[in-house]
Amino acid sequence: KIYLPGLNLKRLSEVVQSYIDLDEQTISFTVTCPTKDGAQATVTGSFQWGPKKTVADLTQFLFVRKDPKNIQTGVTDEVLHALSVKIGTMDMLTVEKSLNTLGKLIDKHFKRMRDIADTGVRSLEQEFGIYIKTPTISKVTGDQKFVAARATRRAMDEIRATVKSAVADAQTLGQTLDVGAAMDNALL
Repeated sequence: KIYLPGLNLKRLSEVVQSYIDLDEQTISFTVTCPTKDGAQATVTGSFQWGPKKTVADLTQFLFVRKDPKNIQTGVTDEVLHALSVKIGTMDMLTVEKSLNTLGKLIDKHFKRMRDIADTGVRSLEQEFGIYIKTPTISKVTGDQKFVAARATRRAMDEIRATVKSAVADAQTLGQTLDVGAAMDNALL
């Protein structure tokens, strides 16, 4: 259509309005950190965020609202930063059982980010003009190769214990039992 200069009426379907979404949004994240024993721990969780309602913060929010992946990347990087040092000092079994400990560590990190007096910490909330509810962790898992190896090791430990018990029982009865043959028979 060609519109001539002056007053031109538009149909409602032709009017495009641009609203700023002020609703709270939930985004999930996944971070992977190496453990002390070499396995990769995968931490899965989520966080909620929304724009702050002040003019200064909305102005800041306008710069990032077109690409919310900036916010997701920023929060995920902060979660990774908070967890990587701690998980690196723990073995995989401990990490899998430490859901609450890791959650408290993230909570402490995000509280520190909100502290205006602490200038040594990046504040995503000030940087993006948003508020962030502290991320929560839903699960911690190890990589599949490590889990399979751990299951195999447990099975082998049980077999060794059974063979050791059989050898001890044979000795109490005055018989001799070849450990290698007992292991072979246990593995069949």
